[in-house]
Amino acid sequence: RHGPSYHAGIQDGDVVVSINGQPIQSKADLSGLAAALKPGAAISVVVDRRGTRITSDLVVGAAHTK
Repeated sequence: RHGPSYHAGIQDGDVVVSINGQPIQSKADLSGLAAALKPGAAISVVVDRRGTRITSDLVVGAAHTK
């Protein structure tokens, strides 16, 4: 079973740079923003993967099974 981040292509080692255009500069930023997201909300996440910026869209709380 994999979650929405897996299906959006986010990989181990990716560093979250922003969520919905809001910069993430620390684990506290990420935790605070993630806690405020409502299930079913569509979000845009930008990650840094070894120097390359990648944008992924996903739905918060979406369950996927495979």
